[in-house]
Amino acid sequence: MPWLKVVVKASAAEVDPLTDMLMANGAQAVSTKSVDTTPIFELSPGARPLGVVNELEALFDLSGATDLETNLRRIKNELHGRPVNVDFVEDQDWQNQWRRYAADEVFADRLWVVDRDRATDTFDGVVLTIEPGLAFGSGSHPTTRLCLDWLAREPLKDRSVLDFGCGSGILGVAAKLLGAHRVVCVDHDPQALRATASNAADNGLGESDLTVCNNTDFDSGERFDVVVANILANPLVDLAPLLSACVADHGRIVLSGLLTNQAERVSSAYAGFALKSCVQGEWVRLDGGRKQADENRYE
Repeated sequence: MPWLKVVVKASAAEVDPLTDMLMANGAQAVSTKSVDTTPIFELSPGARPLGVVNELEALFDLSGATDLETNLRRIKNELHGRPVNVDFVEDQDWQNQWRRYAADEVFADRLWVVDRDRATDTFDGVVLTIEPGLAFGSGSHPTTRLCLDWLAREPLKDRSVLDFGCGSGILGVAAKLLGAHRVVCVDHDPQALRATASNAADNGLGESDLTVCNNTDFDSGERFDVVVANILANPLVDLAPLLSACVADHGRIVLSGLLTNQAERVSSAYAGFALKSCVQGEWVRLDGGRKQADENRYE
Protein backbone atom coordinates (compact mmCIF):
# COMPACT_ATOMS: atom_id res chain seq x y z
CA MET A 1 0.00 0.00 0.00
CA PRO A 2 1.46 3.43 -0.92
CA TRP A 3 1.73 6.27 1.56
CA LEU A 4 2.04 10.01 1.12
CA LYS A 5 5.08 11.58 2.76
CA VAL A 6 5.08 15.26 3.75
CA VAL A 7 8.40 16.83 4.79
CA VAL A 8 8.74 20.23 6.47
CA LYS A 9 11.63 21.92 8.28
CA ALA A 10 11.18 23.22 11.82
CA SER A 11 13.16 24.88 14.58
CA ALA A 12 13.47 23.07 17.92
CA ALA A 13 10.69 25.21 19.40
CA GLU A 14 8.39 24.35 16.48
CA VAL A 15 8.82 20.56 16.50
CA ASP A 16 6.15 19.72 19.08
CA PRO A 17 3.41 22.12 17.87
CA LEU A 18 3.98 21.17 14.23
CA THR A 19 3.95 17.46 15.11
CA ASP A 20 0.64 17.95 16.93
CA MET A 21 -0.75 19.87 13.95
CA LEU A 22 0.27 17.16 11.47
CA MET A 23 -1.19 14.40 13.63
CA ALA A 24 -4.41 16.38 14.07
CA ASN A 25 -4.68 16.56 10.29
CA GLY A 26 -4.45 12.85 9.61
CA ALA A 27 -0.76 11.92 9.80
CA GLN A 28 -0.35 8.28 10.85
CA ALA A 29 3.20 8.87 12.08
CA VAL A 30 5.63 11.80 12.38
CA SER A 31 9.39 11.35 12.73
CA THR A 32 11.96 14.01 13.63
CA LYS A 33 15.62 14.25 12.70
CA SER A 34 18.16 17.02 13.09
CA VAL A 35 19.63 18.35 9.84
CA ASP A 36 22.35 20.46 11.45
CA THR A 37 25.45 19.57 13.47
CA THR A 38 24.76 21.64 16.57
CA PRO A 39 25.66 19.55 19.65
CA ILE A 40 22.80 19.14 22.12
CA PHE A 41 23.65 18.36 25.76
CA GLU A 42 21.93 18.40 29.17
CA LEU A 43 18.41 17.38 28.22
CA SER A 44 15.78 16.48 30.78
CA PRO A 45 14.70 12.83 31.05
CA GLY A 46 12.32 11.98 28.23
CA ALA A 47 13.27 15.01 26.14
CA ARG A 48 14.19 14.60 22.50
CA PRO A 49 17.60 15.82 21.30
CA LEU A 50 16.74 18.48 18.70
CA GLY A 51 18.98 20.58 16.53
CA VAL A 52 18.64 24.20 15.46
CA VAL A 53 17.09 22.97 12.21
CA ASN A 54 15.00 19.79 12.16
CA GLU A 55 13.09 17.89 9.53
CA LEU A 56 9.63 16.49 10.20
CA GLU A 57 8.45 13.61 8.03
CA ALA A 58 4.74 12.85 8.23
CA LEU A 59 3.15 9.77 6.66
CA PHE A 60 -0.46 9.78 5.43
CA ASP A 61 -2.60 6.78 4.54
CA LEU A 62 -3.70 6.78 0.88
CA SER A 63 -6.29 4.04 1.35
CA GLY A 64 -9.14 6.55 1.62
CA ALA A 65 -9.56 6.29 5.37
CA THR A 66 -9.05 10.03 5.71
CA ASP A 67 -10.02 13.10 3.70
CA LEU A 68 -6.45 13.63 2.55
CA GLU A 69 -7.05 16.52 0.16
CA THR A 70 -8.84 18.58 2.81
CA ASN A 71 -6.22 17.79 5.42
CA LEU A 72 -3.34 18.74 3.12
CA ARG A 73 -5.00 22.03 2.28
CA ARG A 74 -5.44 22.75 5.98
CA ILE A 75 -1.79 21.84 6.67
CA LYS A 76 -0.52 24.21 3.98
CA ASN A 77 -2.70 27.00 5.35
CA GLU A 78 -1.33 26.49 8.86
CA LEU A 79 2.25 26.52 7.55
CA HIS A 80 1.69 30.00 6.07
CA GLY A 81 3.67 29.49 2.89
CA ARG A 82 6.51 27.48 4.43
CA PRO A 83 8.09 25.11 1.84
CA VAL A 84 6.65 21.58 1.95
CA ASN A 85 8.00 18.54 0.11
CA VAL A 86 5.45 15.88 -0.85
CA ASP A 87 6.35 12.40 -2.11
CA PHE A 88 4.96 8.87 -2.30
CA VAL A 89 6.48 5.80 -0.63
CA GLU A 90 5.54 2.15 -0.84
CA ASP A 91 4.66 0.26 2.33
CA GLN A 92 8.01 -1.55 2.46
CA ASP A 93 9.85 1.74 1.96
CA TRP A 94 7.94 3.20 4.90
CA GLN A 95 8.91 0.26 7.12
CA ASN A 96 12.59 0.62 6.23
CA GLN A 97 12.44 4.37 6.68
CA TRP A 98 10.75 4.12 10.07
CA ARG A 99 13.44 1.67 11.19
CA ARG A 100 16.04 4.43 10.74
CA TYR A 101 14.32 6.53 13.39
CA ALA A 102 14.11 3.70 15.92
CA ALA A 103 17.67 4.40 17.08
CA ASP A 104 18.98 1.21 15.46
CA GLU A 105 22.76 1.28 15.33
CA VAL A 106 25.28 -1.56 15.22
CA PHE A 107 28.86 -1.20 16.45
CA ALA A 108 31.71 -3.52 15.46
CA ASP A 109 29.08 -5.97 14.18
CA ARG A 110 28.34 -7.08 17.76
CA LEU A 111 26.59 -4.31 19.73
CA TRP A 112 23.10 -3.20 18.72
CA VAL A 113 21.42 -0.09 20.16
CA VAL A 114 17.67 -0.24 19.49
CA ASP A 115 14.39 1.31 20.56
CA ARG A 116 13.30 -0.31 23.83
CA ASP A 117 9.89 -1.13 22.31
CA ARG A 118 11.43 -3.20 19.52
CA ALA A 119 11.53 -6.98 19.59
CA THR A 120 15.18 -7.90 20.18
CA ASP A 121 15.18 -11.54 19.10
CA THR A 122 15.92 -10.59 15.48
CA PHE A 123 19.29 -9.03 16.29
CA ASP A 124 22.47 -11.08 16.23
CA GLY A 125 24.79 -9.96 19.03
CA VAL A 126 24.58 -7.89 22.19
CA VAL A 127 21.43 -5.75 22.25
CA LEU A 128 21.12 -2.55 24.29
CA THR A 129 17.61 -1.13 24.37
CA ILE A 130 17.00 2.54 25.03
CA GLU A 131 14.17 5.02 24.75
CA PRO A 132 14.86 7.33 21.79
CA GLY A 133 15.47 10.83 23.12
CA LEU A 134 16.26 9.63 26.63
CA ALA A 135 18.12 12.20 28.72
CA PHE A 136 21.68 13.08 27.72
CA GLY A 137 22.04 10.66 24.83
CA SER A 138 20.36 7.82 22.97
CA GLY A 139 23.47 6.80 21.05
CA SER A 140 22.69 9.04 18.08
CA HIS A 141 25.29 11.76 18.66
CA PRO A 142 28.73 11.21 17.07
CA THR A 143 30.53 11.52 20.43
CA THR A 144 28.45 8.69 21.88
CA ARG A 145 28.82 6.57 18.76
CA LEU A 146 32.59 6.99 18.91
CA CYS A 147 32.61 5.66 22.47
CA LEU A 148 30.21 2.81 21.75
CA ASP A 149 32.33 1.74 18.79
CA TRP A 150 35.43 1.66 21.01
CA LEU A 151 33.66 -0.37 23.71
CA ALA A 152 32.31 -2.84 21.15
CA ARG A 153 35.81 -3.45 19.79
CA GLU A 154 37.55 -3.80 23.15
CA PRO A 155 37.67 -7.11 25.09
CA LEU A 156 35.78 -6.06 28.22
CA LYS A 157 35.15 -9.47 29.76
CA ASP A 158 36.04 -9.45 33.46
CA ARG A 159 37.29 -5.85 33.31
CA SER A 160 36.18 -2.88 35.41
CA VAL A 161 34.77 0.21 33.72
CA LEU A 162 34.16 3.77 34.94
CA ASP A 163 31.64 5.87 32.98
CA PHE A 164 32.32 9.38 34.28
CA GLY A 165 29.69 11.97 33.37
CA CYS A 166 27.38 9.10 32.47
CA GLY A 167 24.29 11.05 31.36
CA SER A 168 21.83 8.33 30.36
CA GLY A 169 24.34 5.63 31.33
CA ILE A 170 24.34 4.21 27.82
CA LEU A 171 28.10 3.67 27.85
CA GLY A 172 28.13 2.01 31.26
CA VAL A 173 25.18 -0.22 30.35
CA ALA A 174 26.86 -1.15 27.07
CA ALA A 175 30.07 -2.05 28.92
CA LYS A 176 28.18 -4.32 31.31
CA LEU A 177 26.29 -6.04 28.50
CA LEU A 178 29.60 -6.53 26.69
CA GLY A 179 31.01 -8.48 29.64
CA ALA A 180 32.55 -6.02 32.09
CA HIS A 181 32.41 -7.46 35.61
CA ARG A 182 32.22 -4.10 37.43
CA VAL A 183 30.74 -0.86 36.08
CA VAL A 184 30.49 2.45 37.93
CA CYS A 185 28.46 5.33 36.47
CA VAL A 186 29.09 8.79 37.92
CA ASP A 187 27.33 12.10 37.27
CA HIS A 188 26.72 15.33 39.20
CA ASP A 189 23.12 15.68 37.96
CA PRO A 190 20.35 13.78 39.82
CA GLN A 191 18.33 13.59 36.59
CA ALA A 192 21.18 11.79 34.90
CA LEU A 193 21.46 9.29 37.76
CA ARG A 194 17.74 8.55 37.59
CA ALA A 195 17.93 8.15 33.81
CA THR A 196 20.90 5.80 34.16
CA ALA A 197 19.11 3.62 36.73
CA SER A 198 16.02 3.50 34.51
CA ASN A 199 18.06 2.64 31.43
CA ALA A 200 19.90 -0.10 33.32
CA ALA A 201 16.62 -1.59 34.53
CA ASP A 202 15.21 -1.58 30.98
CA ASN A 203 18.19 -3.74 30.03
CA GLY A 204 17.72 -6.20 32.87
CA LEU A 205 20.46 -4.76 35.07
CA GLY A 206 20.10 -4.06 38.78
CA GLU A 207 22.13 -2.41 41.52
CA SER A 208 24.42 -5.43 41.76
CA ASP A 209 25.31 -5.07 38.07
CA LEU A 210 25.81 -1.32 37.87
CA THR A 211 26.85 1.16 40.56
CA VAL A 212 25.30 4.60 40.04
CA CYS A 213 26.51 7.49 42.18
CA ASN A 214 27.05 11.23 42.22
CA ASN A 215 30.43 12.91 42.20
CA THR A 216 30.59 13.44 45.95
CA ASP A 217 29.95 9.75 46.74
CA PHE A 218 32.39 8.46 44.14
CA ASP A 219 35.45 6.68 45.55
CA SER A 220 38.18 8.49 43.61
CA GLY A 221 40.79 6.09 45.01
CA GLU A 222 39.50 3.14 42.98
CA ARG A 223 41.33 2.21 39.79
CA PHE A 224 39.64 0.88 36.68
CA ASP A 225 40.71 -1.11 33.65
CA VAL A 226 38.73 1.31 31.44
CA VAL A 227 37.78 4.93 32.12
CA VAL A 228 35.30 6.51 29.69
CA ALA A 229 34.37 10.21 29.82
CA ASN A 230 32.05 11.55 27.13
CA ILE A 231 31.72 15.14 28.29
CA LEU A 232 32.96 18.53 27.05
CA ALA A 233 36.51 19.71 26.40
CA ASN A 234 36.80 22.13 29.34
CA PRO A 235 35.59 19.60 31.96
CA LEU A 236 37.91 16.98 30.46
CA VAL A 237 40.84 19.32 30.99
CA ASP A 238 39.73 20.25 34.52
CA LEU A 239 39.15 16.61 35.45
CA ALA A 240 42.44 15.34 33.99
CA PRO A 241 44.14 14.73 37.37
CA LEU A 242 41.12 12.85 38.73
CA LEU A 243 40.41 10.76 35.64
CA SER A 244 44.09 9.97 35.09
CA ALA A 245 44.40 8.70 38.66
CA CYS A 246 41.41 6.39 38.12
CA VAL A 247 43.13 4.46 35.31
CA ALA A 248 44.87 1.24 36.33
CA ASP A 249 48.52 0.83 35.36
CA HIS A 250 47.69 -1.17 32.24
CA GLY A 251 44.25 0.37 31.80
CA ARG A 252 42.73 2.40 28.99
CA ILE A 253 41.20 5.89 28.96
CA VAL A 254 38.59 7.03 26.41
CA LEU A 255 37.82 10.74 26.08
CA SER A 256 35.06 12.15 23.89
CA GLY A 257 32.69 15.08 23.59
CA LEU A 258 35.31 17.33 22.00
CA LEU A 259 35.73 18.94 18.62
CA THR A 260 38.75 18.28 16.43
CA ASN A 261 40.19 21.73 17.16
CA GLN A 262 40.05 20.96 20.90
CA ALA A 263 41.86 17.63 20.73
CA GLU A 264 45.39 18.97 21.16
CA ARG A 265 44.49 20.96 24.29
CA VAL A 266 42.72 17.99 25.86
CA SER A 267 45.52 15.60 24.91
CA SER A 268 48.08 17.91 26.53
CA ALA A 269 46.19 17.67 29.81
CA TYR A 270 46.71 13.88 29.73
CA ALA A 271 50.46 14.03 29.07
CA GLY A 272 51.05 10.73 30.85
CA PHE A 273 49.03 8.81 28.24
CA ALA A 274 49.80 7.75 24.67
CA LEU A 275 46.57 8.87 23.03
CA LYS A 276 45.44 8.28 19.49
CA SER A 277 42.49 10.03 17.84
CA CYS A 278 39.47 8.78 15.96
CA VAL A 279 37.48 11.42 14.05
CA GLN A 280 33.83 11.41 13.01
CA GLY A 281 32.87 14.59 11.20
CA GLU A 282 33.92 17.49 13.40
CA TRP A 283 34.07 15.33 16.54
CA VAL A 284 37.02 13.36 17.87
CA ARG A 285 37.65 10.58 20.37
CA LEU A 286 40.98 10.23 22.18
CA ASP A 287 41.95 6.87 23.64
CA GLY A 288 45.03 5.10 24.87
CA GLY A 289 47.02 3.84 27.85
CA ARG A 290 49.79 5.09 30.10
CA LYS A 291 53.00 5.81 28.21
CA GLN A 292 55.26 3.75 30.43
CA ALA A 293 52.97 0.72 30.15
CA ASP A 294 51.88 1.18 26.55
CA GLU A 295 54.51 3.18 24.73
CA ASN A 296 54.74 0.87 21.73
CA ARG A 297 51.07 0.19 21.17
CA TYR A 298 50.37 3.15 18.90
CA GLU A 299 53.52 3.27 16.79
